[in-house]
This record gives sequence, C-alpha cells and structure tokens, in this order.
Amino acid sequence: DDGALDHLFPTPDGGPLAVRTIILDNVPGEGHHPISDAMEQALDEAAERIDIVNPYLSNRAILERILAAAQRGVPVRIVVPGKPTPPYPAAALRHHYGRLMAAGVEILLHPQMAHAKVLRIDHRVFIGGCNLDDLSLFRNNELDLLFEDDGVAAMVEREIFEPLIAMSVPATDDATSRER
Repeated sequence: DDGALDHLFPTPDGGPLAVRTIILDNVPGEGHHPISDAMEQALDEAAERIDIVNPYLSNRAILERILAAAQRGVPVRIVVPGKPTPPYPAAALRHHYGRLMAAGVEILLHPQMAHAKVLRIDHRVFIGGCNLDDLSLFRNNELDLLFEDDGVAAMVEREIFEPLIAMSVPATDDATSRER
C-alpha cells in the first residue's frame, strides 16, 4: 500500500500495461508438460542472453540445451545456492561444471539458499514455482508464467539478476582442481 513496489509494475502514460503472458501449467498425470516444452524451445532458440536462478538445476535436457546455447556464443549466467538444501541436486549440477564453464557459462553461488525460479531467455521470462529438475518438470503439478516482452526482460535483469549476481561469487570446477 505504500507504493514501494510501484517501480516493478510500470505503466505507459499511467494506463494499463499490456504484456503477452502465458500461463504454463504442468499436469503430469496427463503427460502435459508445457513448462519444460516452452523452456526447451526457448533455450534452443536463445540468441542474446540466458540468465537463470533456480535452486535445483539438474535436468539433463535443460543442461544440454544450456551448454549448446553457450557453445553457440550465447552469454549464460546461472545463479544457484552456495549452501544448497538438500545437497543432491547441487551435486548433479556440479557434475556438469567443467563442460559448462569450458563453454563460457558463468555459474554463480548465492550466499544463501537462493530459492527463486526465474529464467530470462532473450525477451522471454519464466517466473513461477518450477525447479529445473525431473521432479518439477515431469512429475509435479507446477505453474509458471511466461512473459514475452523486452521491457519485462530488462526489468527482471535489473531488479532480480543484477542484485543476485552482485551478492554471489563465481563457482569453481572442483573436479578439475582435484584432477591436477
């Protein structure tokens, strides 16, 4: 009520803001997975920028698409918890650190349990409750919103990713360090 969040909901000339928004609702019992389908398509088409904050990033198809985008030259930043709970999904992601980092993916460790689920892929922004693991993508009922708008993408960059990145530290490829 105090207007503190007004800057997050800009309106042109004081009128209503019109942004293309799609509700994505996974219904796993029916084999309906629009969240993973839309994310995979967006990653396959990415050309400008991929920013991800998600506490559980372990789905192989998503990771392979992130890797492919980075290999195409798309800048990729991933913010994950520096102190994950539970640690198993983080271990699955760490398994891929070497390949991802070799392709130029910037993996950043948030000092807390960064629990947001936000993906910015070019002009597309996914926000919701879906983790990037098999459980959320294929077995749980999940709901995400997909915004397709340059202004929303810029706002998410400024209001979500810049602060998260500023407080995070770069990950290291521990597996490579142990092999030396």
